[in-house]
Amino acid sequence: MLDGYSFIEMLDGVQLLEGSKSLTKKDSKGLKRWFSQLLDWMLTSQQGIEEGSMMNNHSVAYDAQIIAYALYCGNQKVALEVINAFPEKRLYQQVEPDGSQPHELRRTLAFHCSQYNLTHSLDIYQLARKAGRELHNETSADGR
Repeated sequence: MLDGYSFIEMLDGVQLLEGSKSLTKKDSKGLKRWFSQLLDWMLTSQQGIEEGSMMNNHSVAYDAQIIAYALYCGNQKVALEVINAFPEKRLYQQVEPDGSQPHELRRTLAFHCSQYNLTHSLDIYQLARKAGRELHNETSADGR
């Protein structure tokens, strides 16, 4: 699942091309259909379900992809479900009040995984803003 993460940035470029002569309506429709099928597979396949249940940067990357693909395909409902669940389901579960990320710190590449988790989280904040939802003021009872 992590290998698909680069599609998020690619979709930014695709959206810039929409409306130009370089990306036909047929190509755009086909690409949206493909991403819709990928989104469905990620949400329903055993591999997708397992990735979404992880308690580390893999699940945050999974959420970012779900949001990005859902927004691209026009599935605002799925995007907002994941966005709205993000603080409680991911952020408060993976980041301590002091900012440490215990699930990442236990891994062999702790710095890399911690940095990835933060990068994916920031991407989710940007995607949420694009969907009309601000997450930057969310705070848990213990200050996360």
